[in-house]
Amino acid sequence: MNNFLWNDAWTFAPLVGAAHSLRSKFRRFLKFNAICTLGLMLSVVLLNIQVNWFGVNRYLANTVTILVTMLWNYTLNKRLGWRTTS
Repeated sequence: MNNFLWNDAWTFAPLVGAAHSLRSKFRRFLKFNAICTLGLMLSVVLLNIQVNWFGVNRYLANTVTILVTMLWNYTLNKRLGWRTTS
């Protein structure tokens, strides 16, 4: 919930626009959690593939996984969670 509130108030604040109602915020919250849950699953899969299949050093694999998941979460939340509706 903390990450959502900071993203809503700071990171994506310009995209909120007039959608300040509780219902709009709740919908963004649900989208945020769905995207981040998929991001969590993605990170587990990526880490597993890198370490167990390709034998990549676990610290390097963690770094790569964090970067990919961060990009995934930011991009999808910006495009889907906080997209502006016209």
